[in-house]
Amino acid sequence: MASSLNVIALVSGGKDSLFSILHCQANGHKVVALANLHPTQSTSDNEDIDSYMYQTVGHSIIPFYEQALEIPLYRQEITGTAVNSSRDYEESAEQEQDETEDLVPLLRQVIDAHPEANAVSTGAILSTYQRTRVESVALRLGLTPLSYLWQYPLLPPYTQSSLLHDMAAVRQEAIIIKTASGGLDESFLGLNVADRKTIVELSTTMARFGEAGNGAIVGEGGEFETLALDGPKPLWKKRIRIEDSMTEVIDGGQTVLKIKASMLEGKDEITGGEESALRIPHLFDEEFWGMLETEEKGDNGQSSTHSDSDLPVTPQQTTAISHDDPSILDNLPRNIFNDTPTVFTYSNLVSNTQPSSSSSPSRQLTKILLRLDHMLKQRNLAKSNINHCTLLLRNMTDFTTLNPVQAISVQLPPATAEQNGAGEIVYVAGQIPLLPAPMTVYTDCGFKGQALLSLQHLWRIGRAKSVKWWTAVVGFIPTSKSPEDHVRIAQDMWKGIHTPIPFSTSDDEIEDEDVDPWDRLNQHRGSIFNDATYRAPIPDNSTISSLPDSISSPIPPCFIAQVESLPRDVDIEWSATGLTSTSITLRRDAKTTITTPTSSRSRFYTLEIRNMADLRLLSKLGDESVVEWTSATLYIGRGFNCDENTGMKLRGVQWIPCKRVWGECGREVKGVLVGRVDREGGEGIDEA
Repeated sequence: MASSLNVIALVSGGKDSLFSILHCQANGHKVVALANLHPTQSTSDNEDIDSYMYQTVGHSIIPFYEQALEIPLYRQEITGTAVNSSRDYEESAEQEQDETEDLVPLLRQVIDAHPEANAVSTGAILSTYQRTRVESVALRLGLTPLSYLWQYPLLPPYTQSSLLHDMAAVRQEAIIIKTASGGLDESFLGLNVADRKTIVELSTTMARFGEAGNGAIVGEGGEFETLALDGPKPLWKKRIRIEDSMTEVIDGGQTVLKIKASMLEGKDEITGGEESALRIPHLFDEEFWGMLETEEKGDNGQSSTHSDSDLPVTPQQTTAISHDDPSILDNLPRNIFNDTPTVFTYSNLVSNTQPSSSSSPSRQLTKILLRLDHMLKQRNLAKSNINHCTLLLRNMTDFTTLNPVQAISVQLPPATAEQNGAGEIVYVAGQIPLLPAPMTVYTDCGFKGQALLSLQHLWRIGRAKSVKWWTAVVGFIPTSKSPEDHVRIAQDMWKGIHTPIPFSTSDDEIEDEDVDPWDRLNQHRGSIFNDATYRAPIPDNSTISSLPDSISSPIPPCFIAQVESLPRDVDIEWSATGLTSTSITLRRDAKTTITTPTSSRSRFYTLEIRNMADLRLLSKLGDESVVEWTSATLYIGRGFNCDENTGMKLRGVQWIPCKRVWGECGREVKGVLVGRVDREGGEGIDEA
């Protein structure tokens, strides 16, 4: 991401879209235009069209923002409807016009007028529905999507009301203009949602009516909608004053503040807050920050890694493994696919059997993608069906473009045809230590800081995708003089985060004078609003329904692989696969791990290859024996010898050459195998 972007701010009139502009500016970006979609003119004078995507109530006030903020405003009518109501949005030429697509001509209009625009901001807080739709349109138009308020209640201090208190701190004024909750009536209309007394009243009312779930107090469940009238200088040059309005009760007990007359008025030195009061949430979650402090205090600089006696260190063994190393990789298959009833795997694609040194990386990649496209068409598979892919480069400087998708989740196959709800498998793209806002590399605290921040990214994505357990994690580190120290630190952190620090769940104290007397006398037990945001634990140990007696505290296996270099020259990258299943069995021994969602026929295996004979272990597990892989990854370290008669099964396996590989407890091994087997899978393997 560029250090400074020219932003198109999507505004609905609500508190969030205006507040997100402050965060854009705080991160060094310039807002060049405002953009708004509004309902068509109606003879019924009904402002609210109940759009799934856009706030339309109070849209008559929107034109005032151009003068109040002194930023050009562009508007367009909403012509589509909510055709695609799925959580994650994908454009389809076969469906009728979805209201999401109305953003395309609106943003194109702004880009034509402001060709320097290269980003778009949205006020989405918890709505994946809205965020994915804005991102879909933005990426198609070459705009960087910015969602600075995304998951705000899950950021420190982990309270639902933190967003409203932060708005109050900068003196943003946003009144409630519509209520749609059984606990909220017309008495809330016109109240400033960022006023402390309003926050308390919202909290107690929602608790009384049992509507205190995550996001309720900020209106993320549709409980209420707001209209921003004022805010801090220098963003707000003028404020909006409502001169005449009326209350209207509509269907289902909903209430709306109908604005009949309004005007702009100047701001003196007293009215309006200052942008300098804007709070930026702490970078680290409390459990990760606690681990970083512990590491800083307890580091004695000693390494606890081990090396097998059968792996002597020699200059030849420390060189990087490459595709054209005849002693190691020539006998491993390329362009090989495996088609099972649940997963199609196409592994180690290359452009030619013997790549030419004169062939450019872009030309090679083009040929590889053409080969992949041809194979997908033969199998009647769309590119959107791809779960995950791995790109291997000889030189990291050739790496220029990354797909911004962070995680993909797919349904696990149930154990039987009659069962459902087996959960999902979540493939998380490799996480590196980038600061979320500027997308620059985090350099404080050295390797420890980078390892923890990238691990926190993995955890936050896991929570957003409802991951309860990781089947395994692989940490990639680049070439360095003392990799053993980094291996120890990374694995210690992985173990440490699986010994969680108890979350703080204490409520903010409510002063007596802010509590309604009726509430004080009649509040029954359990009706006090719990402002603490629930953050699901990872790992969720309650999901482990079967555990060997020898294991008291289960920790998913953590492996470390050393490669030549990593994107952005970072010190570590974490890659993991998660499960959302509510019941999991775990089987472990010194070299293997088997993780099984009890309601699925998928099993997940890991194997440390300390000696090449270890590859035979997977075929000697009784009912757990591996005959054919649904999908698997083989991380090849030094000492791996594929010429030995190991009986190794390579169906569905992709292999990744590494400089060195470490198993659990910091033991260097010849390789690690991480894979998935779906029982009753199909047969067959062909050369492409």
